[in-house]
Amino acid sequence: MTNRQLEITHLASGAKFKFNRKGLTLFSESYSSSWNPEKVFGKMDPILSYSNTERKISFSISVTGPNDKKQAESLARVLYPTYTNTNALSLKEPPLIRILFGDLIKAGDNLGLLCAVESLEVDRGEKYFLSRQTKPIAGKIVLQFNIIPLHEYDLGWFEVTDKKDLNVIKKANPKVKIDTNTKVYHFGSSDPKKVTFSNRKINQVFTKSEPFGIKAKK
Repeated sequence: MTNRQLEITHLASGAKFKFNRKGLTLFSESYSSSWNPEKVFGKMDPILSYSNTERKISFSISVTGPNDKKQAESLARVLYPTYTNTNALSLKEPPLIRILFGDLIKAGDNLGLLCAVESLEVDRGEKYFLSRQTKPIAGKIVLQFNIIPLHEYDLGWFEVTDKKDLNVIKKANPKVKIDTNTKVYHFGSSDPKKVTFSNRKINQVFTKSEPFGIKAKK
């Protein structure tokens, strides 16, 4: 990861928070698919109707620099919404943010990933304390995020059927045999350059001309 800086942008106000310390202590992603089961009499397995696939990211960083800790103290403000005026009943925008963290969290064109924050923990630890001037003078702060990415393009496998696009793909991938028995896909509607091949004859999937999936049993 070339850039270890964590940058958080509050979408509504444009406020930015930048943390320069290389204190990544946890990073995990989880994917869960939702299915609606329907039980049928005499059938052991339920009939499943697919609903959606959800992605979540959890990560935590520790910050020790004076400016980093100062920003960490006010970071929780980005979890609150904006209003049109002082009336809390007139909600204007939800508390969405963009997160840019090296190669781990980002969107296209080096833009921060649009996210909804499920939870943010600000752990000051045992050694963190304040002076009489209420300035942090020791210890560190650990920030732990649980976020839900909001993708700004369609996720999933999209079949390429346009003949012009197929001809371009054939020229770019001469080692992969593309005939009438081959289905050609790209993943994500915003990036058709990332093409994946699925051959129905051998039940094998290719990405960039190399095996990606499971070969069929002979």
